[in-house]
Amino acid sequence: MIERRDGLKAVIFDFDGTLAETNIDFAKMRESIYALVREWGLWEDGMGDDRYVLEVIEAARAKLADPAQAAEFGREAERVLVAVELETVGFAAPYAGVPEALQTLLDHGYRLGIVTRNARACVDHFLARHPLPHEVCLTREEVTLVKPDPHHLLAALAKMNLQPAEVVMVGDHRSDLECARAAGAHCVGVWLTGTTKEQFAALGADASYEDVPAFVRDLCG
Repeated sequence: MIERRDGLKAVIFDFDGTLAETNIDFAKMRESIYALVREWGLWEDGMGDDRYVLEVIEAARAKLADPAQAAEFGREAERVLVAVELETVGFAAPYAGVPEALQTLLDHGYRLGIVTRNARACVDHFLARHPLPHEVCLTREEVTLVKPDPHHLLAALAKMNLQPAEVVMVGDHRSDLECARAAGAHCVGVWLTGTTKEQFAALGADASYEDVPAFVRDLCG
């Protein structure tokens, strides 16, 4: 694991699937966006292959030459996404031990941030019920490029006046690891949503753990 003596100053977390169990119906989200793309006559074969749902939206929007139409399509797509996210966020909760683990990091002098592809409305609804300490939280609305693009993480680091080598990003998905590696930050995986230890190792993670508390025990123990 990465030792504090290596100059690590902060931990940046993914939100859904890492800190919080939201149970968002991502299959419903994807199919709802596919239906919207088809309604607008923008669907083409293979559009959904190997693309995240946000990237499907961008690919469809790019087909609209009229900026006003492109903006309206983007607004409709965002309404679809947020509606699906908010269906379950009222029942969402932090994974076991997460609030205590974050407090341990603070007690050991680490700074905390959150970088997420979730909507601001979803994250704010959750944090109003389950406050989690953080200096910066960047949702998809606050950046021009989202994970796995490194811009998402680099934007958070700029707000915190940190360099990538001073940060470890923790997430449950390959997009988190790809974002961290591309930004030049340390990267750690958690196995909470199905990505395995072997898969994280193949993706180049510095380490991976069963959950956030296990990572914190290793870092601060």
